[in-house]
Amino acid sequence: MRIEKDIVLSNGKVLLRCCRIDDAQEHCNAVHESIEELARWMSWASENYSVEDSLIWLKACNTVWDKGMEYNFTIVDAETQGIMGWCGLNRIDYQNMTASLGYWVRKQYYKQGVASTAAMLLAGFGFEKLQFKRIEIKVAKGNIASQRVAEKIGAVREGVLRNMLFERGKTIDGVMFSLIPDDIMRKENGTLSRP
Repeated sequence: MRIEKDIVLSNGKVLLRCCRIDDAQEHCNAVHESIEELARWMSWASENYSVEDSLIWLKACNTVWDKGMEYNFTIVDAETQGIMGWCGLNRIDYQNMTASLGYWVRKQYYKQGVASTAAMLLAGFGFEKLQFKRIEIKVAKGNIASQRVAEKIGAVREGVLRNMLFERGKTIDGVMFSLIPDDIMRKENGTLSRP
C-alpha cells in the first residue's frame, strides 16, 4: 500500500507528519535534551549522537516509508510547530496485518500527554488506513513511563516476555501490550476504563 508523505494526523493540539531531512538539527537537539532518559532504553542514544546521525536516520525513514516497511512520524505542536518527539509503526507484517508501535518525547514535553496522544493517533492510522488487525507495543520491563503510555491509550498488557529486547549488549525482559481495532472503538466511545 502506498501512503503519501504529505499525510498529517492531528487532534488539533498534537500533529504527526512524515519525518523530514530538514528536521536533522532539531532531532539531534531533542536527543541531547532527552539523553538521560533515552540512553536508558535506546541503544542508539549516546552523548556522541550527532546531526549526521540524525540525518542518516531521517533519510532511512524516507526510504523505508517509500517501501512500506515503516511509517515514522515527527510529533509536532499544532499551534507553535515546535517538534515534540517522534513515533512510528515498524516491524510490519503484512501477511498477518500486524505492526509494532514506538514513541519517544523530548524532555520538555514529558508528562503532558504528548506520547499517549501521538500513540493514539498513530494506532488509528494503523487500523484505519493500513487495515492492521493488531498493533504491539513492546516496552522494557523497567520503563514504567512507556508502560503508562500504553495503558493510557487502552492497550492490553499481555504479560512479561523473557529476553524480549536486546539493548546495549544484553537481553532484557519486556512487557508486551497490544491493541486491536475494537480497543480503539471502545476507547473512542468512552466504554474502556483505564487508569
